[in-house]
Amino acid sequence: MGSGLLFIGRSGIGKSECVLDLVERGHRLVADDVVQVTRRGNDVLIGRGMSWRRTTWRSGAIGLIDIPALFGVRSVRQQKRIEVVVQLDDWETARDTDRTGLAREETMILDVAVPRVVVPLNPGRTSPSSRRWSR
Repeated sequence: MGSGLLFIGRSGIGKSECVLDLVERGHRLVADDVVQVTRRGNDVLIGRGMSWRRTTWRSGAIGLIDIPALFGVRSVRQQKRIEVVVQLDDWETARDTDRTGLAREETMILDVAVPRVVVPLNPGRTSPSSRRWSR
């Protein structure tokens, strides 16, 4: 819906698969693995991908993917304002998770406070064979 999301989390938690599901639903990809963040003015953060990695993308569960070839040239963009950080964490039953969205958390990037949403995940991913575009 026009908001720039920056997904963070430990290696192998499923960031690429979550983002790929969003691209499959019509959202646009800016970067994978390495995001160059620059600050404009007092509180604007811009995220960019590495120019040499803009069209091919690596997913641990699937392999190399050419996003524009699969989803069209409008599925990628060069830059986007970062407005929300989405932190993917391992699910812990003992952990008290806010399910209402009332607790506001923030993270600092280049001295700019950015809203942060923590999403706990259970083990398991979308099977590559269940994707409609895999054959």
